[in-house]
Amino acid sequence: MFTKLYLYYGYAKLKLCNQCKFHFILVLACVLANNVIADQGRNNAAASCTRNTGPIGISPAHWSDPSKTKMGLAKQGFNKINFVTRDGKSLVAHIYRPSRFNPKNGPIWFVMHGIKRNADDYIKTAAPIAERYQAFTIVIEFSRRHYPTSEDYTLGITTNGRANNRAAREGRYRRPENYLYNEIERVFEAIRLAFLGKQHGYYLFGHSAGAQFTHRMLTFVPCARVLGAVSANAGWYTLPEQGNNLSMPYNLRGSPSTDSDIKALLSAPLTLLLGTKDIKGPEIDSNVRKSSAAMAQGGNRLARGQNYFEIGQSLARSMNVCFGWQLVLEPGAGHNVKQVIESAGHLLFAVKSKPSCTSNQISEVITVYSG
Repeated sequence: MFTKLYLYYGYAKLKLCNQCKFHFILVLACVLANNVIADQGRNNAAASCTRNTGPIGISPAHWSDPSKTKMGLAKQGFNKINFVTRDGKSLVAHIYRPSRFNPKNGPIWFVMHGIKRNADDYIKTAAPIAERYQAFTIVIEFSRRHYPTSEDYTLGITTNGRANNRAAREGRYRRPENYLYNEIERVFEAIRLAFLGKQHGYYLFGHSAGAQFTHRMLTFVPCARVLGAVSANAGWYTLPEQGNNLSMPYNLRGSPSTDSDIKALLSAPLTLLLGTKDIKGPEIDSNVRKSSAAMAQGGNRLARGQNYFEIGQSLARSMNVCFGWQLVLEPGAGHNVKQVIESAGHLLFAVKSKPSCTSNQISEVITVYSG
């Protein structure tokens, strides 16, 4: 806004008389003041939201074919429904309704696919777990047609270009309600309304690129109605720090995040689920990012996940924040969603006790039931 004011003033200096310039600048000053007030209002609104209320400014998703969607949601088993994103893209959601799902209060589970965008494979993989826990399951297909690069899918917070350290000064960050992550909130709200349900929130699981989406959703949508999240085998992370030599997207320096957002992330119900055999580096697996900033997080996905957890734990202590994360190791699992999704389901739906929430907690690294 200050840049625009300067440019407009320069234009006025060249073209307008002194009296006209005075009025011109006065009008621009009023516009600037209104924008500052509006920004403060948005910040106050964001500060007032909670995981119970959900993010501010989110409306239910619009179904492409409401009558077909109604039938699809009511049908047991597999189906597909279509919806329109906030910015007008048409996406497919692959769904599975278990045989005894209770639409009034049954769990709703979002599963995030990986870089292959193979939502059909993911819904088939998730279905046995969904049936076991009677969880209505949704896999939104974020297609390459609409989201060509991995960061278009996993870092959808800019209007265009990468979410890097130039995005803020170039004015490319979206308004929070327009973040791609909030499509989960919008679809949840539309499904809950269709069910006439009383669900207060939903469960979230992502593997690989889907794990990147998952941990960044909790990072950038602090009031997301996530009841429990499992991020499994992410390739690299946006660290919850604002200092050192790094910046977006490798940490939060230059991001829209505030200290309050970081505190909300650190207290979120997030489980990092890591395969003990997911140890291939970029020299073997080309999908493991090899930039210097990514390599500083660790040489492979297992090391990077452990590093992310340790940084979060240390930061929670220094900020005196209730630390809600846990780190879970899956023995013998490599980079394969089928080797970790059973444990993810167990952690989300079967485990009743949660880690004690204390800022100086040293969470135990555990292995979980599988099978």
